[in-house]
Amino acid sequence: MTTRSLCILFVVMCLSACRSDPLVAGPGAPLDTKVGEDGAGTLDGVPSQSDAQLDIGADSAELDAGPPEVGVADVELGCTSAQHCSSRWSAAEIGPCRVPACLNGQCALMSDHEGQPCDDTDACTEATTCTMGACKGGTDKPCPGGPCAIPVCDPVKGTCLAKLVPDGAVCDDGNACTANDACEAGACLGSQVSCDDLNPCTTGGCDSVTGCVALANTASCTDGNACTEGDSCIAGVCETGDSLTCDDADLCTIDSCAPEIGCQHVLSVGTVTFPKTVAALMNIYGAGHAVPPAPGGGGGGALPAEIKLPVIGVAQQIRVVGVIGTVAGWPGAPAVTADGFQADPTHQTKIQSWQGISGAVNEQRSMYLVGVFLPAANPTDPAPASGVHTQSEFTTAFQPSLGQVFAIGNGQTFDGVQQVFVVPTGATRLFLGFVDGLKFQGLPGYYHDNAGTLKATVHVDPVCAP
Repeated sequence: MTTRSLCILFVVMCLSACRSDPLVAGPGAPLDTKVGEDGAGTLDGVPSQSDAQLDIGADSAELDAGPPEVGVADVELGCTSAQHCSSRWSAAEIGPCRVPACLNGQCALMSDHEGQPCDDTDACTEATTCTMGACKGGTDKPCPGGPCAIPVCDPVKGTCLAKLVPDGAVCDDGNACTANDACEAGACLGSQVSCDDLNPCTTGGCDSVTGCVALANTASCTDGNACTEGDSCIAGVCETGDSLTCDDADLCTIDSCAPEIGCQHVLSVGTVTFPKTVAALMNIYGAGHAVPPAPGGGGGGALPAEIKLPVIGVAQQIRVVGVIGTVAGWPGAPAVTADGFQADPTHQTKIQSWQGISGAVNEQRSMYLVGVFLPAANPTDPAPASGVHTQSEFTTAFQPSLGQVFAIGNGQTFDGVQQVFVVPTGATRLFLGFVDGLKFQGLPGYYHDNAGTLKATVHVDPVCAP
């Protein structure tokens, strides 16, 4: 190996070993890396070298000059000026933080623009600067996201994208007023929580940070005792009001109060109660007879339900309460309560009298519960005048004649007031049933196709003056 080859080998080894220190031509001798006016640099005592191969004559050998070093990198042999070196590398290889230079006949890439802004070709980074020949540092471009959308930046375009989390994935929308949050089309959605604490004296609300809150109110309330009134909310608690007055000003009743149900007014003398079942087949015109009649055809049905009135020596009245069940006037007809159904002109109740029992007229309703009072003797003609039931339905107290059919329905007026029916003088029996006929008109009959059953409780009360 020639002396020139040995020198070249020595220089290559020194260049490969250096990092941040200046290049040296030999032990302890720094190299001058200044670039002159013609773009050529000087490396005192250092021959040309290549980053891949060195031609050392007949004794040539391939040597790895190592990675680019700080200050000088990618050395090429054989140059006279920086212009001669500018074509040795592409713009991408040079980068924004290095410049080509010819150093003592050698092409090299020198660090440049130290600390100055640069473009690292990644559109997703910001504020990158030249550092030791490389464009680096900076910060990632902020991209908006959320619990159901993972932010992604396109390194070429710099645009922000969102990778959606699969629907149904559990998430947290950060709102304490929602529950069961889950991802849906990139949004974190939850259902509104209920903040009702079932306390009538607090008003529930919700704070998105802390969750449910309960604020005391001053609303009216009930303390659960039916014998108090004017209960009100104080500091979130229902406070008991005044005691309820249960005096009904009726000398014939004993007044009392039960916490569970409130005021009670019990007759002081002999109320008698009769529970009764009344089938839709029961023919009111069978009252006092052995066989239910059907002078209008269509079957007489069954005899009406009978109550024998107690003998107490004073006037009496009846109350019909707790009526339940439904009935129907013909096959396929809708089932109705004891108040019957709203009648059209072709089904208005216009039944004629029969054998001492009056007719019935009601232009508003049909198929409703009726009653009739009779004396001990069976009814005979002439019958009393037909009952016009639309009048009795709006009266809280009604006194029919013996043998006069009267409307009962559910025992209340259309306004929901309990009705009382005054027992006529001489009456010993009360019968309950229905009036029927062909389309509820003409002579009684057509009970055979009726269906359903009602149950009622009949109170027979003594009538006393206060």
